[in-house]
Amino acid sequence: MKILKFIFGFVCVIFLFLFSSCRSSRTGTTNVVTHSVFNSPEELINSYILTNNIQGTVVSKLNLDLSFDGKTLSVGGNISLCRDSLISLSLVYMGLFEVGRIEFTPEYVLMINRMEKQYVYVEYKDFSYLQRTGIDFESLQALFWAQLFVPRKGTQYDVNDFVVDDDGQYFTISTNGDSPLVAKFILSNSTSLLSQTSITNTNSKNGIPYVNWAYQHFVSLGEYNFPDEMLLSIDALSGRPRAQISLSNPKWTDKGIEPTQVPGGKYKRIAADKFFKSVVK
Repeated sequence: MKILKFIFGFVCVIFLFLFSSCRSSRTGTTNVVTHSVFNSPEELINSYILTNNIQGTVVSKLNLDLSFDGKTLSVGGNISLCRDSLISLSLVYMGLFEVGRIEFTPEYVLMINRMEKQYVYVEYKDFSYLQRTGIDFESLQALFWAQLFVPRKGTQYDVNDFVVDDDGQYFTISTNGDSPLVAKFILSNSTSLLSQTSITNTNSKNGIPYVNWAYQHFVSLGEYNFPDEMLLSIDALSGRPRAQISLSNPKWTDKGIEPTQVPGGKYKRIAADKFFKSVVK
């Protein structure tokens, strides 16, 4: 039971950290699909703007290989990514029962600890840091869908929101907005697919990026190239937590998914800080 609580707590912390915040490196990507090659960075950015209009839902079995301070653990589950409305992760122990659920909507975060019958419900407007930095649901959605985004603007951007460097092998696209967070995207010139995204706080004294999100493999879902192998690493945290995210046979559907209802009955709502102390204790 302690191991299950640690796994759920680890996953909660690592994903919530994405909202409250990574040395950028170029990580090779093995792709089974190709992307159009563009004549200029502007054409490339405009092609990503068009992908923001995609509607639909991706559902898949999920496996998380977690590493922290030299220790490794794995957990399975399910993931549902409904465009513009829901990111849902259900963590399942040995394929038998759900130990926890994490959901992000455009308005709030819901985290449910099934083992302790506790939950956290927090609206983004109550996160003062998120309001200052401009990190929101659209930013996290863009990470899962391998898209560009701009802090404070989400996916409502244009080519003027970026600075582009082309070394002949990679495009490096960096945001130049008014948020203290800078997002940097590294794309292969040969495939135009996103290889890595990093997020750095310009106010950080050591300059270490908060988050590195590497894309290791893509599959074709209809006309969309979707990442099914990703590595999330947070080098700025002690223990250098990492999460290898693997999707098994993801499927595309036009059907929407309703978010989980806030639990009642025996479940108790608790403050976020108390929640995390409980699950990682």
